[in-house]
Amino acid sequence: MSQYLREELITVEHDGARIHGMLHLPKEMPGPSPAVMLLHGFTGSSNSDNRILVRQARYLAEAGIAALRFDFRGSGQSEGEFCDMTLSGETSDALLMLDLLSRQPHIDPARLGILGLSMGGAIAACVLARRNDVRAAVLWAPVAYPYELLTRAAAASGNAPDAVSGQVDASGEAVGPAFLMELPLIQPIDGLLGSTVPLLVLHGSEDSTVPVSEGKALVEAAAGIRKFTLVEGANHTFQALPWRTQLYAETTAWFKEHL
Repeated sequence: MSQYLREELITVEHDGARIHGMLHLPKEMPGPSPAVMLLHGFTGSSNSDNRILVRQARYLAEAGIAALRFDFRGSGQSEGEFCDMTLSGETSDALLMLDLLSRQPHIDPARLGILGLSMGGAIAACVLARRNDVRAAVLWAPVAYPYELLTRAAAASGNAPDAVSGQVDASGEAVGPAFLMELPLIQPIDGLLGSTVPLLVLHGSEDSTVPVSEGKALVEAAAGIRKFTLVEGANHTFQALPWRTQLYAETTAWFKEHL
């Protein structure tokens, strides 16, 4: 990959906490550029999982597509506490950042895309339910049924809410009672029911975190151009070079075709 880019730090305040992100821009922009917003997963950040979103953002910029990745409030470098996080709050963050992206100089607001990893895929689906200006979507190992998934995970780990705080230990992060109370109400798959937004879902065949059936369910809910790719042998975050190579190539090609 060449030295392709301009990269600009983005900071915006939302409900009293600053959200930090990075805007990746093509080196040459002869006219308004299409742009993609990237959403990280549960307990992650826009720089985690071996920089998977960083590299994808740079591949997009190399292909002439701007990309904005950011940390939800309470995650990564953004302000706030993870124990205050809710999925509706992360959806609110994403909607705000999509508005911000659409207003950036040299960005074409009529050519916006969205990419989500794992729980970020669930948030992307929730955004699609609220917005009609997204032209294309890609989901990596996405969560379709967060309540059922996290309930099974909690049962398998033996974790139960603390009797005093109401918090649950999620791999070293405290998940708060507000998250748990609203979780049964969050149905990301509803955001894709009948959706005509071109949708690509990639899922690792050996994903032990989010079942392949969840990615397939999201594709089957959509009504427009849609494609499901099973990445043979891949785990949840595609942690091998052949899997990443396939992931980046198919994702970049999808946005080039549909934005």
